[in-house]
Amino acid sequence: MLSSGMRLSFVFAMKSHLGLLGMEKEILILMLKGASDRDISDQLLISIHTVKDYGKSIRSKYQVKSRLQLISALLGRSQEPAASVSSAR
Repeated sequence: MLSSGMRLSFVFAMKSHLGLLGMEKEILILMLKGASDRDISDQLLISIHTVKDYGKSIRSKYQVKSRLQLISALLGRSQEPAASVSSAR
């Protein structure tokens, strides 16, 4: 379940979908809700390989290398670990 602050960020993130295809949008929404590739595959009735291919396409459009970077970018959070940020002071 998303907190109220995360819901607002989630709505904002979905508005900036960078020309994603319909299925990419559906998969991105499920990713942001925390669904695994297997969960997405089961829910959308597509193969896990198809989910992974769409995931690669989505990450490419957002110019990130991982799901964590994608979600961090969409929710406007720093991608650096907290320890790195605090040690820079």
